[in-house]
Amino acid sequence: MKLLLLIILLPCSLWAQDCMKNYETLMKEADRLTKLSTPDYKKALTVYSAARTAARDCNQDRDQAINDAINQLFVRIDKQHKRALETERKLRIKEGKLRDAEEATDRAEQKAEEEEARKERLIKALYFYEGKYALAYQNGRYGYINKDGRSIIPYKYNEATPFSPITGFATVKRNRVPYLLSTDGTEYQLAEDLASLLSKNNKANALDYSNRRSGTFPFALFDKKTLAVLLYTRNKLGNLPTKIAELQALEIIDLSHNELTKLPTEIGQLKQLRSLRLNHNKIANLPPNIGEASALDDLELNANQLIAIPSSIGKLTALKKLYLYKNKLKSLPKELNKLSNLKRLLLAENQLTEFPEAILGMKNLERLSLSQNNISSIPAAISQLKKLQVLRLKGNPISDEHLNELRQWLPNCKVIVD
Repeated sequence: MKLLLLIILLPCSLWAQDCMKNYETLMKEADRLTKLSTPDYKKALTVYSAARTAARDCNQDRDQAINDAINQLFVRIDKQHKRALETERKLRIKEGKLRDAEEATDRAEQKAEEEEARKERLIKALYFYEGKYALAYQNGRYGYINKDGRSIIPYKYNEATPFSPITGFATVKRNRVPYLLSTDGTEYQLAEDLASLLSKNNKANALDYSNRRSGTFPFALFDKKTLAVLLYTRNKLGNLPTKIAELQALEIIDLSHNELTKLPTEIGQLKQLRSLRLNHNKIANLPPNIGEASALDDLELNANQLIAIPSSIGKLTALKKLYLYKNKLKSLPKELNKLSNLKRLLLAENQLTEFPEAILGMKNLERLSLSQNNISSIPAAISQLKKLQVLRLKGNPISDEHLNELRQWLPNCKVIVD
């Protein structure tokens, strides 16, 4: 009997040892990254997060140790930032006292430039989502700052992650309650799983049901009428049920990396839907009534099989982001010129042979990607897009002479061709 018990427990013991060895390796690597001559804080945060996951996979609670390590990381960042600010303050005082001394002023300016360069290196070491939001730590709480170091989301979270470039959310905890946090500071209480979401007293209104590979949609979800956020990626989903219209509180749906070939017309009945992400599916056509989802400000359809988009999208006047990269589009309907609030339009890797005239009506457009098409000419009227900051044209047969014209028409826009 003892021998049998030993045989059973030995593999478990070895697995636990290997599991915790992985955790310890990750913690050592993260610590090393924070102690480099030029610390890589961004990567260290990622590795600490991986260590937390490894510990939980081993059924071990190491949250306190990891939180302590992350706290020390932010203490180092804060000290560097304060040191740079104090040096700059002293240099300004010195510069004022020696205003009449040319050599001293030159020295002060040189040192100020060096300190500014140090601060810039510190900023680059942090991860800023969309160039604006970086995770920060102060007085035992996490919050988010911009590149000026100014707090843009208050320090009030016990645990927090950087904003994810995949979901657009940060995952935070306040008073032990998990939330998905959007960049505007909106909190969506996050359910741990479908069962807890549907429990009677659970106030959660967000569910991350990704990476289940189930292939079928859980119909029990339709009982949660207050659901506002549904992340349902990488599940081999081939069909979105028409009952989706019953979830009238939905604001954000992410169905990326599935096997959808179409959407139900009922999607247009979701009047509070602000973000619909359908990247990496097999969708060839959109329902004609998609324009009825009038609250949409983010529509993402990268890497599908679209051969056309309906003119009703022109009714989505709240749209700020329209992503159509890597499809089979040969043109855009003229009705899209009504998208006057659009800021980002991705049309790279399609089959466009002419510049879509509808773009000229998008007066607030800031970023436009037309790379890897077959466009040879851009109309001079593009100069009307006064807010355009970036124009990507890589892989199009545009002459150097025409590119020079473009840069004259758009003096404040970065035209990228390589």
